[in-house]
Amino acid sequence: RVLDLCAAPGSKTLQLLAGLHRGVPLGQTPPGLLVANDINEGRMRKIINRSRPLPTTTLVCSICDAKKFPALQTVGDVSRRPGFSKWCDRQYKLKFDRVLADVPCSGDATMRKNPDVLEQWSPHEGLALHTTQLTILLRGLNMLAPGGLLAYSTCSLNPIEDEAVIATALARFRGQVTVEEIPELPGLTRMNGICHWGVPADNYEAGDPLFSSVQEVPPLLRGGKVRKTMFPPTADWVKAQLPRCCRVLPGGDSGGFFVTLLRKSPEVGTHSDNEEDS
Repeated sequence: RVLDLCAAPGSKTLQLLAGLHRGVPLGQTPPGLLVANDINEGRMRKIINRSRPLPTTTLVCSICDAKKFPALQTVGDVSRRPGFSKWCDRQYKLKFDRVLADVPCSGDATMRKNPDVLEQWSPHEGLALHTTQLTILLRGLNMLAPGGLLAYSTCSLNPIEDEAVIATALARFRGQVTVEEIPELPGLTRMNGICHWGVPADNYEAGDPLFSSVQEVPPLLRGGKVRKTMFPPTADWVKAQLPRCCRVLPGGDSGGFFVTLLRKSPEVGTHSDNEEDS
């Protein structure tokens, strides 16, 4: 069971769908389920059209804000099947073995191949997207089954969109989620995630100082455009995991990106303090 929370433009969705069919004889329906979601109806229709050449009996498409992706439920007694948690009488919430959260981002790591991004870029982009990215990640983790893996990715190298989001999610789940090591990526230049960074003001200009802690932020800016969750973590157990994040650097005509694998502990019960039923 796989969930792609932000599926457009669809390339990763098609790769996931092809993976479900790998090794399955032609004409047979593979086991498993892929739910592809996007907030934009037009983009989702393009994904549906692109998927037509492949057998799509295992593909379900939805149009929904990923921040509020609903709990999916099944009817019947599946209490002994892994990945399902109790909803109410004879209804169970579906959990996913794998979740992909390729979230909306500023795209600053694509400047090498897309110069228009540089002309339009400002520090405001990362600040404005941080809360959306964090909310999508937390929703994805709530939809993840115990023992499952979630991939969080952006086309940005801004730590406010990357490590800050991961660090906050780790702290919220209090040891129920950990960062997994990512295998080598042949042909790509990568570096580990970082543990220290500064946060700009929304009206930042070149040469302005960066805030190193939320205490330095003027009171009128706190909780608005500059939030506590944007700053480096203070807990040592969270900082120790951030180097396992992966930053792929731009090279040649290719852009960069950030990716992190998060695993939910198999010991997590059917409900956690972060769980939402809706």
